Amino acid sequence: MPELAASELLQSQGLAPATSQAPEVGQPIYISPVIEGLAPEAKPSPSPACETCPLAMWYATKEALRCFCGRTHGIVWTMEDPPILKCDGRELALLQMQERHSE
Repeated sequence: MPELAASELLQSQGLAPATSQAPEVGQPIYISPVIEGLAPEAKPSPSPACETCPLAMWYATKEALRCFCGRTHGIVWTMEDPPILKCDGRELALLQMQERHSE
């Protein structure tokens, strides 16, 4: 099954217009401000789904970077854990975010 970009997924659900207002393919609708503010070498690699999830609560200390999920109510990313690469919770949160912005 082909992978849809977030903007294509929103369009297929009838939640985003197929106009220039929709994000370009490959550009996230949302990105964590904490992740955005990190130096490139400090960012998670590979990029976890949580990086572009509005429900993710990222926090950094001098020693660690962690992510708390507002949907699962638990820590879902640490430097020691394998990253979650795809998540239904993220997709639902992005759809809800788009719905709120279109009202």
